Amino acid sequence: RDNNRVGNWAVGTSVLYTPGAPNSVTASLPAFDQIWISEVMPSNTASFQDNAGEYEPWAELYNSGSNSVNLLANGYYLTDSYTNLTKWAFPNGWSVTNNGRLLVWCDNEPGQTTPTNLHAGFMMNSASGSVALVRVSGGATIVVDYVNYYLVGAGESYGRYPDGTGATLQVFHYPTPGAMNNSLSSGANIRINEWMAWNNTTTVDPADGESDDWFELYNAGTGGVDLTGFQLAGNLMTNNVTKVPGGTTIPAHGFRLVWANSRNTVSGPDLYVDFGLSKTGDTIALYAPDGTVVDSVVFGAQLRDVGEGRWPDGYDTVYQMPLPTPGSSNRLLTINDFALTSASNAVLSWNTQHGRQYRLYYTDSPTNSVWTKTTNDDFKPTGNTFSTNISLSMPDATRFYKILQLVD
Repeated sequence: RDNNRVGNWAVGTSVLYTPGAPNSVTASLPAFDQIWISEVMPSNTASFQDNAGEYEPWAELYNSGSNSVNLLANGYYLTDSYTNLTKWAFPNGWSVTNNGRLLVWCDNEPGQTTPTNLHAGFMMNSASGSVALVRVSGGATIVVDYVNYYLVGAGESYGRYPDGTGATLQVFHYPTPGAMNNSLSSGANIRINEWMAWNNTTTVDPADGESDDWFELYNAGTGGVDLTGFQLAGNLMTNNVTKVPGGTTIPAHGFRLVWANSRNTVSGPDLYVDFGLSKTGDTIALYAPDGTVVDSVVFGAQLRDVGEGRWPDGYDTVYQMPLPTPGSSNRLLTINDFALTSASNAVLSWNTQHGRQYRLYYTDSPTNSVWTKTTNDDFKPTGNTFSTNISLSMPDATRFYKILQLVD
């Protein structure tokens, strides 16, 4: 029978293996009705109201078979506890028609049941938990189907796709009580915006006080995005994948810092993934709950304390980031001001990174392969900006300048 049905399995205690012979626990089992727990919504805070006008958790049963199934007559129960499989029996008069669905409000308010609204005698856990469909037949208590869910976000559901199959379960951003499950992702415009795979002195992970690898997510959309059920992956050849915790959101044009330090059990505003980044080159990817790639980056060998990222935020063009900005808008080394103070002098100002040294070069043609230093000594700024005087010995000539930030 169907291997996806846990009720079709048994443990062999007398003979553990039978190669070339019938299994030692072979038994005649009743055929399963084709009923599945198709979808559950543990945290229904503002999406769907029951017949009492309340937002309650619910579970949906789907009958993929060709015959209607009377739940009471066939000995069915629903439970949220594996230690109490017959916790709540279906009352008289309820069936799941062929290719039909039955919505059950799991709110521990059976007194609110009406001919068109069924309320179970237990409350589904809103954070993480289980729901099982159980049948008592021939003296045996059999788990027909079950769903274990973990940190499903408010307003989202969890279940099977396609309907009526046992293998694949996922988070649904568009719950569909009483209708076919919708596997479409939320259309989130989330970008992997900046990353640093060789963090030596720039920023410190508050969880351990160490300079860990990190990357940054940016919401380039106009609305907030719930990342519940999304997955972050690094070094795709080794299948390093971390599921984003339930309830993780990014507001419109907001940022979320992710520490890549092979630890994913830390709480707080930042995210933690169970993989690190290689300074010799690596891959980072973000997947929607339906498995589609939301965004990915592939980068080569990195410089110490120099990140890479998109500029402007969310765009496709990637630059080195000598001024890393984890959790905020990206910045490049930019000119702040170029002001003439006289016919023969100008002041050039640019933003700087503390502890870095800079060189200023000039040439009379951008195609010239030779650039000349303006001074013999490197500039050593002590603040966030730096200004220097430039002598304009030939005020009528065209001249080009470039600023070089030195790397240790």
